[in-house]
Amino acid sequence: MKTSFKLLLVLALLALPAAVEAQWNYTTTNGTIAITEYTGSESVLTIPSTINGLPVTSIGGAAFVSCINLTSVTVGRTVTSIGVSAFASCNNLTNVTIGTNVTSIGDWAFYNCTSLTGVYFQGNAPSVGPNAFYGDNNTTVYYLLGTTGWGPTFAGRPTVPTQLTYRINNGTITITGYTGSGGAVTIPSTIYGLPVTSIGVGAFLNCLSLTSVTISASVTSIGDEAFYLCYSLTSATIPASVTSIGNYAFSRCSSLTSVTIPASVTSIGNEAFSGCSSLNAITVDALNSTYIGVAGVLFNEAQTTLIQYPPASAVTAYTIPHGVTNIADGAFQNSARLTSVTIPSSVTSIGNYAFDSCSSLTNLAIPASVTSIGSSAFYRCTRLTSVTILGNVTSIRYGTFQYCSSLTNFTIPNSITSIGVYALAETGLTNVAIPSSVTNIENYAFEYCSSLTAIMVDTLNSAYSSLAGILFNKSQTTLIQYPCGKAGGYTIPNGVTNIGDGAFQYCTRLVRITIPSSVTDIGDNAFIGCSSLSAITVDALNSTYTGVAGVLFNEAQTTLIQYPPASAATSYTIPNSVTNIGDRAFQYSTSLISVTIPSSVSSIGNYAFSGCSSLTSVTIPASVRSIGWDAFGFCTSLNAVYFRSNTPSIVSTLFDFDNFATVYYLPGTTGWDLTFGGRPAVLWNPQVQTSGASFGVQTNRFGFTITGTTDIPIVVEACTDLASASWISLQTCTLTNGSIYFSDPQWTNYPCRCYRLRSP
Repeated sequence: MKTSFKLLLVLALLALPAAVEAQWNYTTTNGTIAITEYTGSESVLTIPSTINGLPVTSIGGAAFVSCINLTSVTVGRTVTSIGVSAFASCNNLTNVTIGTNVTSIGDWAFYNCTSLTGVYFQGNAPSVGPNAFYGDNNTTVYYLLGTTGWGPTFAGRPTVPTQLTYRINNGTITITGYTGSGGAVTIPSTIYGLPVTSIGVGAFLNCLSLTSVTISASVTSIGDEAFYLCYSLTSATIPASVTSIGNYAFSRCSSLTSVTIPASVTSIGNEAFSGCSSLNAITVDALNSTYIGVAGVLFNEAQTTLIQYPPASAVTAYTIPHGVTNIADGAFQNSARLTSVTIPSSVTSIGNYAFDSCSSLTNLAIPASVTSIGSSAFYRCTRLTSVTILGNVTSIRYGTFQYCSSLTNFTIPNSITSIGVYALAETGLTNVAIPSSVTNIENYAFEYCSSLTAIMVDTLNSAYSSLAGILFNKSQTTLIQYPCGKAGGYTIPNGVTNIGDGAFQYCTRLVRITIPSSVTDIGDNAFIGCSSLSAITVDALNSTYTGVAGVLFNEAQTTLIQYPPASAATSYTIPNSVTNIGDRAFQYSTSLISVTIPSSVSSIGNYAFSGCSSLTSVTIPASVRSIGWDAFGFCTSLNAVYFRSNTPSIVSTLFDFDNFATVYYLPGTTGWDLTFGGRPAVLWNPQVQTSGASFGVQTNRFGFTITGTTDIPIVVEACTDLASASWISLQTCTLTNGSIYFSDPQWTNYPCRCYRLRSP
């Protein structure tokens, strides 16, 4: 009885009677909605995606018989079919947008819609009845470039490809995307009679070939990142109708030369024009009550915030006007000609990336009035030699001086309490003095400072200490940063329990490291980029880590943590105990030509073999289930990767810049395609042909024909005793045209000789 009851209940749910909701009559079938009648009176209408939580998938026949007021209809993405005569005789209907999933339009669907001028399709051409647009003599069908199935006409109406995607909101159009090939683009004032009022978020994002944009006078807003990274954009006309320009709207448009802000603009987002390296002037209409332009520089109207300095200005020395209190995010970004900037005592804050890539800036004095300096504020100011901070700044934030390679001397003022990630990374500093005020130093703060030989800490500092110029926490249980300018080997003091993240990262002069028994935790990336490191030694009493022949493992030897990049070995066999090859474990081991990965390994970490530029081939055992990001990237000599299993889990950048690598897979394995990880994938299937005249003794030589996929590499090996399995290589070759004949003139010298094929 229970089974019958459940069955009957299911049948009842599959076909519910017609229902009513506000302006819709509809039926429910198999959990989807079919609209049977529209009873509303709206002029601009969007078919809902759901009713009562169920997807609307079809519009029934003659559903819009009551459509006297209807002028615009948008059919959403959930709808797959439009029925016979669905919109017939909707005489005031002027435009229709049809979503990407509509696959069929019934006959007479838009019959006698005499005012219909445009039908805009967002997907491929659906099947359609021949009379779908009968009597619609003014109708044009528009379709997006890149969609398929379109001809010169569609159900008898002419078709036109279009480049702009859009959405309708309350009877207005927002441009959402662009499918064209670049050049000059005009944003129209109307689409199908509806006004175009905005350019949406990222509408033209990364349109590298776009050269100019003319924006119609109906547009009132330009969204965030609307033209971000349009490198070729040289001009953009902003009409007097625009009131708002979004965050990063024109950021990094590196060919943009000039911008005029009309009087109508009342809102300009963060870094709207940052990184526009060719921009030589920003002009603001004199009637604008929110912004002002002074000598081509953009300020707020009160001139308290310097919003954007034109990076291509010919001025080499600039004095910020007194009265400015805030230098905005990205304000001077990419101002490559500036050699000096004078900051007045009125300034209290300097924004994120404010002077990023001011590559000619040589020195800077930050007045006592400044209390805040943003992240990456002086990022990549490569000629900056000195910085003086006079004020009450409490934090050197993320990347503030990163890549300031000429910065050799910098005094950290006593006001500083925190030094952020990469704050002084890759600078030219030779020594650093940490004052007593500093209570927080983030990992990687001094990464890759190749000239840094000493980090000294004030003895009154309560959080940190230094020992032989090396940065530790106060109790010297955590080694935070080794100065990368130090040369030679280093023995970590006994008592240290933690080696911090990136503690020795890119210390290219470090040749040896000894880890004491006290260390129980080694942070991420602790030794990566130590290109001169030839050996890692671990005290035999250490219960967490072990060193084997200079290679660092966890104590159980299940994870290979770090292979010393400067090892002279050209080949290495990973121990059979290893199940995981850690992130960056072999990175930049440039001497390695071959690595043997045992069948115990199940995962290979991110960047594990990245930069192993001499590695020529590798065999991935069947046990490997996952391979991390860029695991074999920049292995520029890699020509063959042999997989013994089905396709493992990978990311697309597995073989970045490995332009000569071919992936080989075995018969019977699954998941393979023509490419894998961006490289060609080829079936490796050599077979010895044991029948025919070529098999056996020929003129005192034992031989046979080998066939398989064209040009696959193989090695023929032989042994005299299968029990000992001592195989020797006899010939390495490729199957030119899919076949090769092998012969062994030495076969008579052995009472028994066995042969096998393997990959090189």
